[in-house]
Amino acid sequence: MDPSDMHKNSGYHFKLIPHSFDNHTWKIHQTYRLKVAYTHNPSKFWIITKINKLDRFHKYLQFFYRNYGRGFVIAKCNLRWYKYGVVYVYESYYRALLVTVPLEHEDKSVQAFLVDYGISVEVPPANVYVLSDELLDVPQFAIRATLSRMGPFNSPKWTSEATDIFRHMVKDMVLAGKVKRVDTVRRIVELELDDYYCRARCMSLVKNALLAKQCAIPLTGFEKESELKFREPPFFEIEAGVDQDTECVKSTLEKITLSYPEIPDMCPLSIKQIRML
Repeated sequence: MDPSDMHKNSGYHFKLIPHSFDNHTWKIHQTYRLKVAYTHNPSKFWIITKINKLDRFHKYLQFFYRNYGRGFVIAKCNLRWYKYGVVYVYESYYRALLVTVPLEHEDKSVQAFLVDYGISVEVPPANVYVLSDELLDVPQFAIRATLSRMGPFNSPKWTSEATDIFRHMVKDMVLAGKVKRVDTVRRIVELELDDYYCRARCMSLVKNALLAKQCAIPLTGFEKESELKFREPPFFEIEAGVDQDTECVKSTLEKITLSYPEIPDMCPLSIKQIRML
């Protein structure tokens, strides 16, 4: 990307970042290789299917904004004109949907949703940068997902213990996600999860582990949606910053930063090349 092109995007903020969900031809009972990017609870988490592509994209983003970001900070008085930006949080740069922005006279943070990781954060207005057309055209990587036909054990909502156990089970793992249901309107995929590298031997590994630990119970599939209180709040509210686990957000983002100890002085890939991967 040529830094001189960064501001040649008047009106770009009216465009929408395309969605990786739409790039898949989701088929029931088909298995996809994936990682869990962030977990709110077992009924609300975000997955990545383009694992290697996101890795390269994240490196590119760090390289570019570490070298050229100073020139592309959005003035606080102009934030309201931008739908998307690049935000700097916990020593890394991320593409973000700008959910709420302060007025010029307000001493408030920007509420932002990191579209490639499924995480909501608050950042100072000074930590928001222009997002170029090139970066805008890359589909967001995080996809909404829910664990198929599972509900909390003896509780109307998922307990922190059950959520922590689920997080521990899936963190850093390459998983096999078998599609059980697809909500094309809200872009949610319902999955059964197993260890990708032993999927021939491990059947419903995550589900059975949660059942064995008495963290979850199976659902019949005939329950009314209005009765499933544990599925609240909806995804869009979580993405807007509702009911956030700030400690989990912090540890997740700190871990992402630590996983990229060195960003090369010369980035080997252009955005065009990344999109072709």
